[in-house]
Amino acid sequence: MESDTGSWESDMGWSNANPWNVQDVEYLKSCHGKVTIDDAVTFLNRDKMQVYTKMRILRLQFKTNDPPYGMIWRTSLVPGIQASETGLLWSDKKQQLIVPSVNGAGDHFILVDRQPVNVSKIVYEAFYGKITDNRQVFRKDKDPANCDIGNLIAMTRGQARERGLWGIRHPIAVYRNGKRIAIYPSAVAAAEAYGVSNQTITHRADGVIPKWANKKSVKMEGLEFKYLYPKKQALNRQDILTKKKGASNDHA
Repeated sequence: MESDTGSWESDMGWSNANPWNVQDVEYLKSCHGKVTIDDAVTFLNRDKMQVYTKMRILRLQFKTNDPPYGMIWRTSLVPGIQASETGLLWSDKKQQLIVPSVNGAGDHFILVDRQPVNVSKIVYEAFYGKITDNRQVFRKDKDPANCDIGNLIAMTRGQARERGLWGIRHPIAVYRNGKRIAIYPSAVAAAEAYGVSNQTITHRADGVIPKWANKKSVKMEGLEFKYLYPKKQALNRQDILTKKKGASNDHA
C-alpha cells in the first residue's frame, strides 16, 4: 500500500529515509489532543520536526500547553496568535496549535473577525511586517500547504504570473461513459460552459461528489470531470512554458 506521505516531506527526503505507513498515521490520528509531542516522538522513533509537520498535514494537534520548541516563533499581527517559521499557528488564548481550514484551491486559512485570512499571509507578516502595497504572498514551490517562511515570497500578481506562481491553468476533461467528450483550458472555462461555479468543477475534478445539486448542474448528470493532466504535471508544463517565454524574450 502506498504510504500516506505529503509531497513536502518527499522533497525533504524524509519519505525515502523513513516512509510513513498506515499504522504510523493511525497512531497520529489517535494522538489528537491526547498525547504530547515527546510521547509521540518516543513511540514513533522519528525526528520531532517531521512528526509536527505530519500532524499539520493531517490537520491534527498534540496535547500541549506551550508553543512547540525547536523552531522560531513570532507574534503575528492577528491578536493572540503566534506564527512559527515552519508555518504553524499557536493560539495564546486556547494554549494550543490552530488547525486551519482548507479551501477548494488547497489554501490553508483561519477566520479572523469572520473573514478568511491565509495562513501564508499571517506567517509572512509575522516575520517581515505588514504588507502595505498591492503585493500578495505566494509559495515558491506552489504547494498551498507549505507555509514555511523560507517558502513564502511577496509579489504582485503580475510578477507571480511571470514566475509561474499564479494564474496556472489546469485543463479539465469531461467524460461520458468513459469516453472523453470535451476539454476546457481551465476550471473557469468549464464552469462557464455548464453554468456553475469554479468550485463545483474543481470539486468534481478532485473526486468530491456533492450531496445535492441545483438546477444549474442538471446537465452535468452522468458526466465525469477530470484534470487533463495530474496537477504536478500541469505545474511542470507551466514551468516549461514560462522558461520558453523567458528565452524568447531574451532573443527578441
